[in-house]
Amino acid sequence: MKGLALVKQGLLLVTICSLALTACTSEKGSETKEVTQQGKAATTPAPPFVPSHPEKGDMSPDGAIFVSLTPGAPVLNILKMGKEQKQSLLTLPRPAVDVVMVNADQALLSFGPSGEVAVADLKKGTVGEPVKVGANPQGLCRAPGNQAFVADVDAKQLYLFDLATGKVIKSFPVNGKPTQMRWVTEGVELEAADAEGKVLAKINLTQTSPPIEAAK
Repeated sequence: MKGLALVKQGLLLVTICSLALTACTSEKGSETKEVTQQGKAATTPAPPFVPSHPEKGDMSPDGAIFVSLTPGAPVLNILKMGKEQKQSLLTLPRPAVDVVMVNADQALLSFGPSGEVAVADLKKGTVGEPVKVGANPQGLCRAPGNQAFVADVDAKQLYLFDLATGKVIKSFPVNGKPTQMRWVTEGVELEAADAEGKVLAKINLTQTSPPIEAAK
């Protein structure tokens, strides 16, 4: 009888240990799951790239005029803001790819595969002669000093275009095909991205060094 009692005690001890081991394993599994979930949370995709202005449209710096493009049509739509909004059209030499308001009265247009850009004077109601700047200028971004950045998707370049002279005054090579841009710090640091929103480079206008390539 004494031997049987010892056997029962041994079985009970084994059962208790087994339950303790199961509980411990379950707790570790829960911790592992939590860590895994935390790891997933840490690798949440970055927010989408938002360019400096809406696609094929832009508001003047003073908020008085909004311009937009109609895909495939050689016209610039002009909307004067205010109590009595006024709409008008400006005929273009060909359909434009993008438009940006550089100042209160002037807009810059890009014409894609033709390699040209042109300045529209909204006050005079005229469009200047298109100027060859590169291979395939696409996205535009307003810059300080009556200038604008032009993204050339085929040449893999960013151009700084000066409206006063009608010329490109600086160019920046980009490791990829830039189509859109935005300011990280207005007037200081600019980001360029491809059509999918992948950041390709950052340009700091206060530095003379080449643009910083985005981490791959």
